[in-house]
Amino acid sequence: MSATELPPQVFVDRDNLLGTYLAFLAIRQRDYAAALRYIGSSVRARPSVMFSGDVLRLLALMPLHAAGLRHYNWRLWSKPAFADMPVN
Repeated sequence: MSATELPPQVFVDRDNLLGTYLAFLAIRQRDYAAALRYIGSSVRARPSVMFSGDVLRLLALMPLHAAGLRHYNWRLWSKPAFADMPVN
């Protein structure tokens, strides 16, 4: 299956997840301006995520990380549970 055969929703989901992940990494690198840009690109890809848990957690994480909080549990930082994933 080529990229032209994929439904457009796949690309929207990819842009949303990529923006969220890059925002998380930017926060870890203390680049808060880049994190806001990545959050913005995630919201532009899918406006319905503006008040989602991921976006709100990222926005809350920025000041906490800047204040010195470095120990937290984040879904994007954990290893995926491959054993729990369905196999076709």
